[in-house]
Amino acid sequence: MFGTILKEISGFFDRRALVSAFWPSLVFWVYGLLITLYQELGWRNAIQCWKEYDFWVQGFFVFAFLTWVIFWSFLTLNFRPLILSIYEGNWPDKGILHRIATVLKKKQQKIWRKLDSKDKELEGIRSKIKDEQDEFQKFTDDLSNKSSTGKEKTSNDTEDERLKKEISKLIKAMSEWIDEQRERGIDLIFDLPENNHQKTFFTELTTYNRKLRCLLKKGYSCKYNALSNKNLKEEFPMLVKLALQFESFIKFCLAECQSRRLRLHQQLFLNFPNVENDLVPTRLGNVLKAVELHSFDRYKADAVLIWPRLHPNLPGEFRKTLQNAKVSLDLMITLSSFSIFFGLISATYLAVNLTWAFPLWFPFLVVLIASPMKPRFSFFMALTGLLLSFALCIIPCNNLLIKLQFFFSFLASSAFLFQVCYSGAIHAALAYGEKIKTAFDLYRGEVLKSLNLQMPYTLECEREVWDKVCKFLYRNVDHQMKYDYDLRDHKRHDS
Repeated sequence: MFGTILKEISGFFDRRALVSAFWPSLVFWVYGLLITLYQELGWRNAIQCWKEYDFWVQGFFVFAFLTWVIFWSFLTLNFRPLILSIYEGNWPDKGILHRIATVLKKKQQKIWRKLDSKDKELEGIRSKIKDEQDEFQKFTDDLSNKSSTGKEKTSNDTEDERLKKEISKLIKAMSEWIDEQRERGIDLIFDLPENNHQKTFFTELTTYNRKLRCLLKKGYSCKYNALSNKNLKEEFPMLVKLALQFESFIKFCLAECQSRRLRLHQQLFLNFPNVENDLVPTRLGNVLKAVELHSFDRYKADAVLIWPRLHPNLPGEFRKTLQNAKVSLDLMITLSSFSIFFGLISATYLAVNLTWAFPLWFPFLVVLIASPMKPRFSFFMALTGLLLSFALCIIPCNNLLIKLQFFFSFLASSAFLFQVCYSGAIHAALAYGEKIKTAFDLYRGEVLKSLNLQMPYTLECEREVWDKVCKFLYRNVDHQMKYDYDLRDHKRHDS
């Protein structure tokens, strides 16, 4: 009977509603029902009472329960946009919520400034290393040109011997320095803000670059001098090898710097809008805000206005992948909201009615698993429950301590589940947002075709077109653009 009812329900709901609303509602209401039956009757009495009812009464209770779950699912679907709006940080402009939103927004701005500052400092580091690379490259190019046409210079044994010692000393010092930087110093170079090791690195880089160029210049002069001694000519290839090693090290530093900048750019691109003033109080809100402003920043197309007109023009396969990503986001939002809603009600109900506390290991376990989570409100709730557990070891029969220990320990576990689901919602929003960005990048021209407008040939012209289209749709401002009707369709329309 239960399976038949579920089959009918599956046919009634579409996949999105079934996965993201009905099943979570069913699970959490079964959980709430079991808690109530356990508290009011106990497991044995509850099972005995159920067996005493005949088949039709049992069927009526099951039908009534599923009817309530279906109704709750419809409420979830209708209130989900409001829940999502709250998650995005769209809170009242006055009162305590506004103050909380202001504090959270400043925190998000601090994170954004930190990432942006890191990016600028890495750009400064890259610029310094690039200057050294360009200077060395320019020197080697000039030296190569001069060596093929330059005149040979004479030298004596004393000068050659002194030059040989300088080359040997530099080869040893630079080889050790490069190996040291590669093995343990490379992370310190890019530590931000600027540190003493970073200053020392650039000083040594400039010094070694200058010394290497000086010895290469002298070495080339001796290489093309027929009077140079044989030992010096054998030393020179080692100097050339050192130059290649130095050039490779500089490229390595530039690649490492670029890799770190790409990671920063990915964080800024995916998690934040481009402009600091567009930030909102929550992480999920900033992810979705970045998605919303993507098309406007690049094409001057307002995503809120254009998306309802773009979605029907998407290919069927792409719409399917987009829907799957949206289902994941909706599911995580539903689970996170249910976790805190049912958790708060259950914790209050059980704390008021129960007369026993959790064992010491339960709040301790929640403290351990909640410690990595940020923000740390679930951790502090669990820590409060753990401290109350220690207090119960001293005062074991205090009824108030028992209720408070149960309340904070249970609520901490619900808050932890909320944070896990909220983190899942952020990752789902990243995947969903990338799909929306891709839709605008690839298929925005379909909207212009549907509006009988021609796709522009340049990006600048396209931005002007989207600006006119958005103004027309928003405020009925005449865009004064010619329609791009097909001639055959136009003749068929006239006939």
